[in-house]
Amino acid sequence: MRGSRMSFKNLLLKQYNMGMGLGMLKDSYGRAAAYQMPVTMFLALLTAYNTMMLRPELSHITQWFNFPLFVGIAVVSMLFLMLFVWKVEIPSSVKYVNKMAFQHHNLIKELIEGMEERQNKKHEVLLQKVAELNRLLDEKVS
Repeated sequence: MRGSRMSFKNLLLKQYNMGMGLGMLKDSYGRAAAYQMPVTMFLALLTAYNTMMLRPELSHITQWFNFPLFVGIAVVSMLFLMLFVWKVEIPSSVKYVNKMAFQHHNLIKELIEGMEERQNKKHEVLLQKVAELNRLLDEKVS
């Protein structure tokens, strides 16, 4: 009974072949968002700073917390985040993307498998030719 029905794990983890459209859209948007992000980040930081300065309950912080210090903390935080992405996230993402690319329809994988099949056929032909040459040499020697 268990084998006849799709298990919850398979239902949850099953991947669907949606074609290239969704992947193309996500990739294009993600690459465009990289250029939009600095402007958005600057405006968010400006809003956060101004909101913090207007709060009376934060007046003990706002006396010494000026805008250059706020921007400096934001820049250093972003640099640490970039370092984390460089050292941890990118290697992990590349491994995952390579696994997914190898698992799903992969033209390079298919070409390599075709080359291996052709190479194996050529190897078999070569072995037959070598065996034939050895047989002919044995006949001439005897």
